[in-house]
Amino acid sequence: MLIAIVVGLFLYFGMHHGAAVAPDFDQAEKHVKKDVKDESRRNAALEIIGRMKSDTTSYEKGRAASAKSLDEVVSRRDVSAAELRAAVEPMMAADVATRDKLLDHRFELKQVLTAGEWDLVYPAPQSHPKK
Repeated sequence: MLIAIVVGLFLYFGMHHGAAVAPDFDQAEKHVKKDVKDESRRNAALEIIGRMKSDTTSYEKGRAASAKSLDEVVSRRDVSAAELRAAVEPMMAADVATRDKLLDHRFELKQVLTAGEWDLVYPAPQSHPKK
């Protein structure tokens, strides 16, 4: 039972670590369409963002299927640690692969945009004054 709880926590907290490298794609597209004046760079940036969206959608679909099969394994009372590990490892590998793809796309996008355009697509986090 403890293993099932640990796996559940992993799934709950580990599902969205790719978000750190994934922008709000609609917002990014909006800024690229509005702020990138050079048509060839704009088209290249939109194509990269499209690949980021596609990779994220594929990941989410695969993740849902993997989570379903993991639920089936976890629901059994006689599940072994090896069975749990076998069910979780593909999910972890997909997490890492998708994170790496999104990061690669982000660096690719950074090569297409100017520094000012980049700041509009990926604004710096706002610091909060100490009270």
